Amino acid sequence: MSNCNIKPLGDRVLLEICENTEVMKGGILIPDSAKEKPQEYRVVALGTGKNDDKGETDEEREAREKAEREANGGETNAEKEAREAQEREANGGETNAEKEAREQRELEEQEQRFREQQAMRLRHRAMRLRTEQELESLSY
Repeated sequence: MSNCNIKPLGDRVLLEICENTEVMKGGILIPDSAKEKPQEYRVVALGTGKNDDKGETDEEREAREKAEREANGGETNAEKEAREAQEREANGGETNAEKEAREQRELEEQEQRFREQQAMRLRHRAMRLRTEQELESLSY
């Protein structure tokens, strides 16, 4: 039976009875019907494990968490959600990443307004210079 390729399901275990053929000193062989039930077993195969609340075995959960950690920079989805919830609580409703993105947008908007103001000043200056040149040309 030890050569068998049976894989138990869930939290089941496949056992093999360890048969002891008892021979007494006198050479008398005790028949199976006179023996007690065997008390020794050998584990042949183990199942995948008991399913949790989500229906996953330990192996499946570990594989899922490993894939999540690789995708999320070292943390599972549950860990990421917990961290983001703490960040939202500390930052008034936004995560650190959201806060950084908002601050970056605000900075870019400020820079854009500054460039627009500079362009407006240059246009006004150019208009003043043209007006001054026109006035000078009229006065000669």
